[in-house]
Amino acid sequence: MPISDAFYPRFARSGTIPQPIRFLQANTVVFYSFNARAKAPAPAGGPTLRSVPGRVLNGGASALTIARATGIVLACFLTAAGAEDSEALWRVDFRDVGNQGGVVEGRILVQALDGGILLETRAGELHNITPDRIESLEKRDATFHPLTSEELGDQLKRELGEDFEVLITDHYVICSDTGEEYVKWCGRLLERLYAAFTKYWTRAKLDVHDAESPLPVICFAHRDDYQGFAEAEAGPEVAEAPAWYSITRNQIVIYDLTGGPTTSQRQTSADIVRRLGETPFNIATVVHEATHQLAYNCGLHVRQADTPLWFAEGLAMFFEPLDLKSRTGWQGIGKPNPFRTGRFREYITKRRSERSLDTLILNDDRFLEPDSTGDAYAEAWALTWFLLREHREGFVNYVRRIAAKRILVAVTPQDRLQDFRESFGKTPNELEREFLRYVIRRTHK
Repeated sequence: MPISDAFYPRFARSGTIPQPIRFLQANTVVFYSFNARAKAPAPAGGPTLRSVPGRVLNGGASALTIARATGIVLACFLTAAGAEDSEALWRVDFRDVGNQGGVVEGRILVQALDGGILLETRAGELHNITPDRIESLEKRDATFHPLTSEELGDQLKRELGEDFEVLITDHYVICSDTGEEYVKWCGRLLERLYAAFTKYWTRAKLDVHDAESPLPVICFAHRDDYQGFAEAEAGPEVAEAPAWYSITRNQIVIYDLTGGPTTSQRQTSADIVRRLGETPFNIATVVHEATHQLAYNCGLHVRQADTPLWFAEGLAMFFEPLDLKSRTGWQGIGKPNPFRTGRFREYITKRRSERSLDTLILNDDRFLEPDSTGDAYAEAWALTWFLLREHREGFVNYVRRIAAKRILVAVTPQDRLQDFRESFGKTPNELEREFLRYVIRRTHK
């Protein structure tokens, strides 16, 4: 499902979404603004053009931005924050695109030579602020540290209103206006996924780490309220999905999948699971988005890096399979995915061309075109499933390479090919026959 307002684009199963950043070669970045309400992550700098050295990469992160962005905000060479300032707390007074004053505090992740900054707040939100909008930049006499669970819950409740209550679990802060039992069920689902996710990668000998900060989740009681919030935050395409993860705000947004304006609240876990059994894909969607959040917070992805879409989406789909007999409605990792296998087998027989893996891995174009999105998702799942079952060591090496990518620096098709070949010992084309033979045999009914 859709990752919204990202530094890294996705083509949602339900459509496209904008993103405020473009990757360029060298150490160059172009920030964009797009139509969103003031609290959404549109850059604070307004549509001012700066110099654009280097060549804009086509495909991948750039293609969707070119199509949907409304204006260039900043282009400049980047410098990472120095080691001595990486955990310093900064206060920024700025003017937004409507010329309204604003104040934000956090740590500076990247500072451009012309003074523009990418800042992360204590709540984990990302803000890109262009130099012409910065009124003052002050280094505070304090060290950056994330909000506590209680502080994050208080902030979410202030934003959403007094009708919302906060549930704090070991790793999540869930702010919701729906029934208590459903929120608790969601908390158990997310914590079980967290434990399974970290255990899986630890057993695979990958150095995952706990999330640095509590993970925010918003849960609406009614779909209409969810859709209104989603459309204002991320656009109408995202509003049609049953869940989404915002990279910029680092939060999952969902709604009560068992209820609505004309449906009474379910009071037990058994009632919830029974109701959700009518639409199991909805639970898979929540797991999918929660997996994205974990991958970006536990060391597999970097929120500001150019992460290949096949890898990010394939990983999320790998964790989707359901077991509605479990208390949380989800259990399996790495089982054949019933939501993807049929589409992939149809793709093989009707539309798949030679060197399809090359087109999937070397750029993100197939995810950005409506006619090929569904097939791209299906093949990304199938490839991830195959690699983790037959070439797990290579996949872990690939995860490490992607996790080491630099913030806001584009990865070329040649870089992607090298990452794949050096991780797996073969090119995508050289793995093609083995891949197809394995998936067809293991998913045959």
